Amino acid sequence: MLNFVRASLVVSGLALANLSSHTVFAETIVIPVGQQSSTNLNLPKKGTSKQAVIAAFGEPLSSKAPVGKPPIATWNYADFSVYFEYDHVIHAVANHKPAAAPAPEGPATEPDKPAQ
Repeated sequence: MLNFVRASLVVSGLALANLSSHTVFAETIVIPVGQQSSTNLNLPKKGTSKQAVIAAFGEPLSSKAPVGKPPIATWNYADFSVYFEYDHVIHAVANHKPAAAPAPEGPATEPDKPAQ
């Protein structure tokens, strides 16, 4: 029995030594969620009625019918979307606009000219 305990301790010690000899590296990735919109949009405030949103921003470009309980409806404008619970704003967010692709680097090329 004593030999079994010694053998178990030796194996456990070797396993721990093996685990502690490995180095672990990690990278922190930062996503700037608060910087998604580069413009300062005037968005409807929480609690604003549908009528007040129409008066301030006009009719939406499109809308989605209420879904769920409580019913949540979505109105889409060119630069933002508004979420309603019943007839009042619960959230308004700026629409994502992908950044323009960077211009290619290098000299500008002229189209091929026909031989004369």
